[in-house]
Amino acid sequence: SGMLLGAAGVFTHQLPLLYLGYGAIAGCGMGIAYLPPVATLIRWFPDRRGLATGMAICGFGGGAVFIVSLKKMLLANNFKAPEYLGKASDVVTKRSETGSLMAQIGDKWSEVVQVTASEVSHISSTLQDGIYLVGTGSTGVAATMGTLGLGYLAITLTGGLMLKTPPPGWQPESMKVAASTDDGKPAAPPPVVRNVHVDDVMKTPQFWLMWTTFLSTATVGMGLMSCAKDVLGACLSSSPMVAAAGGTAAFAATYVQFLAMGNLGGRFIWASASDKLGRKNVFTIFTCVGAPLYFALPWIVSNAVGAESYAPLVLFYGSTIAIISFFGAGYSTVPAYESDIFGSKYIAAIHGRIMIASALSGITGPMIFTKLHDREEQKAIDDLATKVD
Repeated sequence: SGMLLGAAGVFTHQLPLLYLGYGAIAGCGMGIAYLPPVATLIRWFPDRRGLATGMAICGFGGGAVFIVSLKKMLLANNFKAPEYLGKASDVVTKRSETGSLMAQIGDKWSEVVQVTASEVSHISSTLQDGIYLVGTGSTGVAATMGTLGLGYLAITLTGGLMLKTPPPGWQPESMKVAASTDDGKPAAPPPVVRNVHVDDVMKTPQFWLMWTTFLSTATVGMGLMSCAKDVLGACLSSSPMVAAAGGTAAFAATYVQFLAMGNLGGRFIWASASDKLGRKNVFTIFTCVGAPLYFALPWIVSNAVGAESYAPLVLFYGSTIAIISFFGAGYSTVPAYESDIFGSKYIAAIHGRIMIASALSGITGPMIFTKLHDREEQKAIDDLATKVD
């Protein structure tokens, strides 16, 4: 419904309606649709919590890859060129009292817009520079948002009707077999897992330690994703190895694709591995490997700038992809870790509180990376100024 309301805002040119629908309502819907499937999967697969949450959250992130292509196709199909009146030199125009550009069409004046060749290149390859009649044509955004909104609504309702919570005390066959003795008789029942109430969970140190760890990994990931292209353009554009690999543009496109693969792969692989290695051990790997890699990034980038071999570039590639894999793994491993510590009964509400760290990292991550970039840029300017003097 948020997408549909946003589409109505675009169609009627009402910016507050777009903010309300596409921003507030769709954003709330995303959060609501995100939590119940994860909590339900944890209850259905208590023996494979990491694998279950990893597949669900990998699908959540991987859906963007499919939707981007679908959006491009829908926008292209729904685009309708505005009415073209001719070259600017061939159309009689004047300015109205309010400053609008007007063109004479027959015996009346209508509002038009003049589009230059450089502006056309950013809009569509099918258009040409000149005068266009205002109020004609369509970008296709409203129709695309409406189509996607209907699709999201149908899929969400269907998925919601299919979700079912397992009965109390339910266990998969693998756990029943593991709980049997060698002679086939049932072993002693497993200890009862205490479900910490959502009102009490924020009073425990475990919650805040987990929240802080998740905030740290998410902040690094958000910051790195936000400046990946800038790092390549500003720092590695002069690298001979980047030029040999096809130039900055080609290298950046491949690099961003590998970052996305590392993000999705980390969500599935690390979450699945946590079932075997243990959640605490996996988070120890995130900390003991991720933190040194993060602090070593400036040194890695500086060595890759003028390198005559691929080794520093490969090190930069591998270290950043590893960091991004830890970032993605945090999203898929944390729900299973929460269930291990606090029980699965209130996992949806508890995970919602943990996800506040994700929202905060979306602000702090890019901000920290931007501040560091500006500081290094100013330092380079000051060094150059001293050499000039």
